[in-house]
Amino acid sequence: PEMCGLCHKALYGFLDAASCWSDEVSDMLNHNGFAVGKASPALFRHDAEELIGLVHGDDFLTLSDDRGQDFFEKCLKERYQYKMRGRLGSRPGDTREIRVLNRYIRWPMGGDPEYEADPRHAQLLIKSLNLENGKEVTSPIVKRDVHNDGELPSAQVTTYRSLTMRGAYLAQDRYDIQHTTKELATEMKTPTNEGMVRLKRLARYLKATPRVVQRYTRHKATELTVDVDSDWAGDKVQRKSTLCIVIRHGPNVIKTQVNAMKGISLSSGEAEYAAIVKGACQGLGVQSMASDWNIPVEIRIRSDSSAAIGISNRLGLGQTRHISVRHLWVQDKVKSKEIHLEKQDGKKNVADLGTKIQTGATINRVMGQLGFRFERAPLHSALKV
Repeated sequence: PEMCGLCHKALYGFLDAASCWSDEVSDMLNHNGFAVGKASPALFRHDAEELIGLVHGDDFLTLSDDRGQDFFEKCLKERYQYKMRGRLGSRPGDTREIRVLNRYIRWPMGGDPEYEADPRHAQLLIKSLNLENGKEVTSPIVKRDVHNDGELPSAQVTTYRSLTMRGAYLAQDRYDIQHTTKELATEMKTPTNEGMVRLKRLARYLKATPRVVQRYTRHKATELTVDVDSDWAGDKVQRKSTLCIVIRHGPNVIKTQVNAMKGISLSSGEAEYAAIVKGACQGLGVQSMASDWNIPVEIRIRSDSSAAIGISNRLGLGQTRHISVRHLWVQDKVKSKEIHLEKQDGKKNVADLGTKIQTGATINRVMGQLGFRFERAPLHSALKV
């Protein structure tokens, strides 16, 4: 009683435990000659050993040859007790599959590396809504039935919110459902009967497409391609626009993102310009992270809107005097050629999938074009529900 102690160690669960661990990891990396990332301190590289890597909590992932991997293991062994999950590769003695943060990364013999999300999220969505024997559908969302917008019974509200967020978590790795989960999330405050109908449709779609596998291929590209699109005033209630970006390095998808625009756009050109600004922000972020790994890349933004490209190519507001000045920084980046703009055919814009309702055929075409494939067979190595 009436006494307190001074802790010399940050125990698990303390407020400063994560910060102290981050400082410890940075000290270990610097001590062994690694360069810690400036854009993201979770990234690191060692030029002499030709090794790059990242750390998430106490999980380390590195990319190098056997010599570099041996060097990194030696660095870990000097300070920590650790468990080696394996060395992923295409050689006969290499590990074929590794689970990282419940995602699965595999390298088939003679094939290209693959990545997929934890399939349990789709299974739990289907099971929680009692749709194990439900009818399958080919698209995750359809137009809203405005006559079914009554408030959801209070007993189902928690279920709706929980499953919507589970779908949103899965959507981080599944571009085909990002637009759907964005639409479902708009009703988190006051879920409706129609929202629950839409959530069940998502579950029936996941029953038809329980797994999506992404394939990564070798290439020599030196550009980040950022495809952008918007759906002007697509929200019929609040009249907000939807923005979508797809970032690729060569043929490989690095990031996809679908968001509702915060403000109201007065024209389709303004909404498309907002998509360019969003794409530029995310593209510059990925470029900075690539720089932490000493991978130089340029940024090329592709839009199907001549009006938005026109706003980006000039200096100043012009006739669009209501646009906030803080969004005009893209004009300077375009003029200095830090960002390149390109007009593309709207029918070929892969970002269109994230802005509006699409048919199953269109979803299959775009996903295949981006290097994704659908699998119905269960993943036997996955954790069980």
